[in-house]
Amino acid sequence: MCVPGADQKLDPTFTEALWELYSDATKLSVVYYPANEGEHLYESRHWPNFCQELLRIVESKKPNFHCSEKCTITEIRRQHKVKGFFQCHAGLWCYAQPVEVDGKAIGTFVVGHRRLKGREGESKKALERMLAEYNIGEEDSDTLRNLLEKVDVVDENTFDNSLVEKFSSLERYIIMEHQRAEIEHQRAVDFKHEAVSLAHEFLLPIQSIVADAENLFNEAPDKSEFKDIAEDVLQEVTKLSFIAENIRGNVLEERDKYRQEFSNVNIYRIISDTVKLFRKQAKRKKVIIKDPVEKNVLPPYIEALEPHIKQVFFNLIHNAVKYSYTSTEERERYIAVTCSSYKNFYRVEMD
Repeated sequence: MCVPGADQKLDPTFTEALWELYSDATKLSVVYYPANEGEHLYESRHWPNFCQELLRIVESKKPNFHCSEKCTITEIRRQHKVKGFFQCHAGLWCYAQPVEVDGKAIGTFVVGHRRLKGREGESKKALERMLAEYNIGEEDSDTLRNLLEKVDVVDENTFDNSLVEKFSSLERYIIMEHQRAEIEHQRAVDFKHEAVSLAHEFLLPIQSIVADAENLFNEAPDKSEFKDIAEDVLQEVTKLSFIAENIRGNVLEERDKYRQEFSNVNIYRIISDTVKLFRKQAKRKKVIIKDPVEKNVLPPYIEALEPHIKQVFFNLIHNAVKYSYTSTEERERYIAVTCSSYKNFYRVEMD
């Protein structure tokens, strides 16, 4: 089956399977003519040799000839609201079924290209008129006359119009679903653009607050209430900065296929920094986060995407604190992180 142009709005795979079923069941040919001037779609297995030879002969006299030009399909291509039987310019009979979406015809399916029982004489007369109109030579004319006689003669009831209408309805449904999916996809793309913009605007002031909080923390007297407050502010805005950066990075990667840069990542340092971020939060729940412990480890470097590794341990430690039970007098709650080597791997365990 010929593949339609993208502007035809048909799903080529679905259309091919659907109309092959119809063609196999009825032994009739199927052609789709788009409302625009795009390439038509046809099922070739049951296409009469007469039609193929006719195209070859006429195209030799008129380059870029379309079979639709010599069917009374010309009117169908113009209006795309014509439905029913018609006789093509070469004498064969067809049935036309427009495909409408939102009240607008986007194309027409034409099935048949056969002679009708009891009306064979009309087919011969139509062919003779066309041969004369195109001034076809005697040899080619005889070839076409002989091929016309070999075109199957069918009863009008062979054209299962109700089946054509059902298939056309299925095509309309698939087309509408594709349009809906395209709209949803565009909304998702627009949202991603907006998310990147908002994350960037959100990140700039947060980074400024982080810098100010670091200065306050460094300048505050040790073991003072002011030092504790400054540390709380620093940890919370650092978390916000991390979250905003992750949102921005993830959306950029998905939207623009952002180039991912691998580097040597110090896992131990990332774990230590993340533990510090959640230590005060854990303390408020009376949960102790112990410093990460290294046991017989290889150098703690792996080739990875640093933002992703940070996000993994941020989520792990955040959830460990969030879902940990509060310590009691009878039972102390703690979170421990142990880093060790396993073969050529760097292993991290959380208890």
